[in-house]
Amino acid sequence: ARFLDAIAFDDTSASFLALSRDQSFGALGTAMGRVLEQLRSGRQEREEQAQYLQSLLAHMPVALISVNERGAVQQLNLAARRLFAGPCDTAADLARYGESFALALDALRPGETAIVRMERSAGALQLKAAATDVVVNGIRRRLISLQNIEVELTAQELVAWQSVIRV
Repeated sequence: ARFLDAIAFDDTSASFLALSRDQSFGALGTAMGRVLEQLRSGRQEREEQAQYLQSLLAHMPVALISVNERGAVQQLNLAARRLFAGPCDTAADLARYGESFALALDALRPGETAIVRMERSAGALQLKAAATDVVVNGIRRRLISLQNIEVELTAQELVAWQSVIRV
C-alpha cells in the first residue's frame, strides 16, 4: 500500500530496503526499489529537458509570444521582451504598437505568415509574423513568432536603387 501511495503521489523518496532484506519478500522489495529509481530517473530527465528547452527559447533571436484563448500573454522570450521594451500582459496591450499591428496578429491563422508594421518610439519596424496553435492541458495557446526583416528589406531596396541608377 505504501508503494502504491508513493507512486500515486509521485513520491520517489520512499524506500523499501527493509523489505528487500526480508527472505520472503526480497525480490518484491528489490523490484519496488527499481521502479522508484526508474521514476526518479525519468523525472530528472524531464526536468533537464524542460530546462534545456527554456534556455533554448530564451536565447532564440526570434521573438516568441504565447497567448492563451482568453487573450492573456502567457510567455515572452528574451527577444520578445526586448522588442516590446515593456510589459505585455494581454493581446490588447499589443495595440500600443499600432492598431493595425494588433489586428494583424489577432487575424493571423495557424500556419500563415504575414508582414506586419510595428510602431515604436524608436521607429517603425517591419516584422514577419507567423503563428501556430498548440493545446497544452486542454488549453489552446497561439504561439506567434516575430522576426525583424528590416535588414532584408533595406538590402532589397539598395539593390533596387542600384538597378535604377544603372538604368
